[in-house]
Amino acid sequence: MANKRRSTSSVSIVRVIAMVVFLLIALIGLAFMFAPRKPAPPPRSRITYEARPSEEKAPEVPQPEAPVEKQAATAETPAPVPEQPEELASVPEAPLELKIVGVVLDAATQQPIEHATVTATRKRTGEDQVMLAAMERDARRQARRALRREHSEESDPSGAFSVVVTEPGVYDLLVVARGYVPFTGNTDLLGENAPEYRVDARLSKGASISGKVTESDSNKGAAGVTVYAESAGNPSSVTDGDGRYMVEGLAPGEYGVSVDLVGTPYMVGRELPFKKVKITSATQQEDNVNFTVEAAGVVWGYVLSPDKAPIANANVILSSSESILSQALSTIAKKAAPITDSSGEDGYYELTGVPFNQEWRIHAMAGTYAPQLSEPFLLTAAQRNVRIDLFLFAGSNVFGRVETAGGDPVPGASVTCIPAYKTFFSGMTAPQAFRNSNADENGLFTINELPAGEYQLFAQKKGFKISPMGFPIYPDGYSDLKDVRLVLNSVEEGTYTVFGQAVDDRGMGIDGVNIRLAGVSMGLEGADRSTTSANNGQFRFDNVSTGQYTLLAEKDGYSPTTVRRVRLNEETKVLMRQTALVRGHVIAKSAGAPLETYEVGAYPLSESTGTVNVMGMVGDNMRSETFYAPDGSYELSLNAGSYRLEGSAAGYTPARVEIKIEAGEVLEGIDLILEEEGGVIGGSVFAAGGGSVQGATVTLLEASSPAEAMMMLASNAVPDNHIQRVGEDGAFSFDSLPAGPYVVIAQHPGFPTAQSELIALEEADRQENVRIRFGSGGGIEGYVYSDGQAVPGAMLLVVGNGITQNATADETGYYYLDGLSSGVYQAMVTDISTGDLSSIYDARGVQLTIEEGVVTRYDFGTQEGARIEGQCVPGPANMLGGRAVLQRPGFMLAPLGETVDVTRLMGQSVGIDPGGTFIMEDVMPGEWQVDIYYFELGVANPLEVRYVHSEFIQVEQGEVLPLVLNVAF
Repeated sequence: MANKRRSTSSVSIVRVIAMVVFLLIALIGLAFMFAPRKPAPPPRSRITYEARPSEEKAPEVPQPEAPVEKQAATAETPAPVPEQPEELASVPEAPLELKIVGVVLDAATQQPIEHATVTATRKRTGEDQVMLAAMERDARRQARRALRREHSEESDPSGAFSVVVTEPGVYDLLVVARGYVPFTGNTDLLGENAPEYRVDARLSKGASISGKVTESDSNKGAAGVTVYAESAGNPSSVTDGDGRYMVEGLAPGEYGVSVDLVGTPYMVGRELPFKKVKITSATQQEDNVNFTVEAAGVVWGYVLSPDKAPIANANVILSSSESILSQALSTIAKKAAPITDSSGEDGYYELTGVPFNQEWRIHAMAGTYAPQLSEPFLLTAAQRNVRIDLFLFAGSNVFGRVETAGGDPVPGASVTCIPAYKTFFSGMTAPQAFRNSNADENGLFTINELPAGEYQLFAQKKGFKISPMGFPIYPDGYSDLKDVRLVLNSVEEGTYTVFGQAVDDRGMGIDGVNIRLAGVSMGLEGADRSTTSANNGQFRFDNVSTGQYTLLAEKDGYSPTTVRRVRLNEETKVLMRQTALVRGHVIAKSAGAPLETYEVGAYPLSESTGTVNVMGMVGDNMRSETFYAPDGSYELSLNAGSYRLEGSAAGYTPARVEIKIEAGEVLEGIDLILEEEGGVIGGSVFAAGGGSVQGATVTLLEASSPAEAMMMLASNAVPDNHIQRVGEDGAFSFDSLPAGPYVVIAQHPGFPTAQSELIALEEADRQENVRIRFGSGGGIEGYVYSDGQAVPGAMLLVVGNGITQNATADETGYYYLDGLSSGVYQAMVTDISTGDLSSIYDARGVQLTIEEGVVTRYDFGTQEGARIEGQCVPGPANMLGGRAVLQRPGFMLAPLGETVDVTRLMGQSVGIDPGGTFIMEDVMPGEWQVDIYYFELGVANPLEVRYVHSEFIQVEQGEVLPLVLNVAF
């Protein structure tokens, strides 16, 4: 019988994509397993519309036409010989064997309960706190894991259980059984003098929640769906053939009741299957808690070799014919992972929850075969099941050599093979592969089994330049490619020198500083070299090519230092500043005993706003440690700068204070006082026109603006206790909040994302009338032109209001996007269909205002205005380039020289390449302010750009305006 498997469709929050270039750079590092020899090519897939196999009768599994023999091993591996100790070690002392025993009974009938799970967890003691406080961080982490270890056993048919523990102490007990209210308790002190503790756990049936799950269109019962109540142990029930369920064993309280559709032929409809139910007594029976879901399809079949032998562990993914980038961005926007499965030993796979009336494909990958893409197919309400057998076979092998310009081999070079850049923007009508390899001692490498298509090879090794453009290859999927030559150019082939000295505040040289030289040459090749300062802090890089470079310096005990736009053949002084210390105590104001554990974090404040920025919450400059000292003391080592210190402990409102600390300073007496009472933010979510909002997710974020809040949400920088789901009334409430600025964001798949205004919460303040409205949203449409011609396949990316959506222009250059909430957006368009990576820097942007119920029209590249041809001197010193932005005169996001988040750049914009050039078209006549922003290395927030230049310009209708912009910062 075929093994049925559950498909995966769990939600995964991903960081917002602000610039398409980040995605392309990341894709260069992707690689999968290699594949061996290739047989004759069979059809890539076989599609038949038939029901999936039942438990009673499995379909016929295709059998091999001939036995497939595995290659015999070339040599037998000798059995390992056990090592003999030189001398007998002393026998370690046997650990204590302590027991928690008892019986689990039904409280009403006194009958034993089988398969109840009994879990014992040791309570932490004062001695534990002292021990943890004295440990180093790594040892402390291991000890904490050991102290938190759970010991679990199940009750037998007589209800008896025995849980063995080894550490003396008092243990918390939790007993859970399906259909019963969980039992909690604790033991007496276990130890040598009391090695056993007995407890009889009597469980009551408790309250119940029941109802029916039906299909929204037919009202037919949805069978096999799991309904669960969100609480300890997640009590649940599976619907019967009529869609009925009953969740039992509930104690009084409020429950979120949800429907889990993973692995079922159903999907979430416009109305989310979530309700809030209040249980007021242990005997309550809450009936008619009903849900509706949408019917969906099932794709099943077998993954087979050319001779029809089953292939196990193949990764099978539900895909479409859209481009790779479009599918990736759609996944991010929907916050849902693709539907996937892995084939079983018999090659069987099953994908459930496939939406109707859409064209789909199946993409399959296995470690020893080239990937495969099925023919397109469609499921409907009338035809819900389809069988697709996928045939995997071998492809083209690539044999080559990595060498220098002089023909010498480059052993150990890493070789990466990815599809051509234009493939990421083109429709996916053929399978795509990502491969990695390493050159041997002779520089030889092999890329195994590529399907037909257009690919590019990259070679990389420390000491050699990195090219953004790969070596193109065109495998046909059958024939091998031989004698491929990848040439690496040394980073030391130039005629210039970068040299200098690492010094402290007194001008004294510092040895042992790690100095990194990074940048791009005039040919846009990346260079990355490192050295260590010596002989009174001296460092030197010889044979440097002409280009733009940055120095990054690091040493323990000093703050990292970045020197931007390094001058060639001139001495560079690198000032290293000592790290600082901040000390104090975390004190619970009303506590009568020391805190068991507490945390102190230091979050860097933004240069431009003076507030904690998004990446300050998650970046490398953020410091956070957990402490266990009985006196509540803490000590943090920080780089010089401004920070917000935050002390926190379970059950208390966090305490905060802002500090500014100088290099080498020791700041004493910074005490953080924790309060039990905090602020409250509450309110409700509602929909225009009276639509249902039940199940909507409400997230509270501490942020200086709604835009920053959206960035935090996209970065998943949200504490778990700041996320709630609302019931039919849309009500939400967050408590124990420290003073600060907050934004509430509401999300529902049936509406555009909505948000509150900025909420200024004072200490112990209560803001309980926050109203968030879901609207119908608006859209954007238009055409993309370049040099007067339509641009089919151009990629449009719309960023703003916490939304990142994309669209691809059709064959006429037309694009359309809807479902955007009202507000201001940055719309960027780029075309890389030619395969020229440099066109990514030409991404054109424009600021658009979206109104509810209105489709805004904007055409790119109409040639109706002027053209600006700009040259920034010097240009950006890295492959990320920069952005040129047009604003009305007098508007500045930040002082020159400081950084801002790239998502805050609003206005007509265009990318700047690493050489400093940019071209901006369709500029309307008038007086403008052109602002220049550079990405750079060595910053905590990779989405921050530095504001390096601003200049007023006058633009006339139809002119071509050359600009040379002398960048000073």
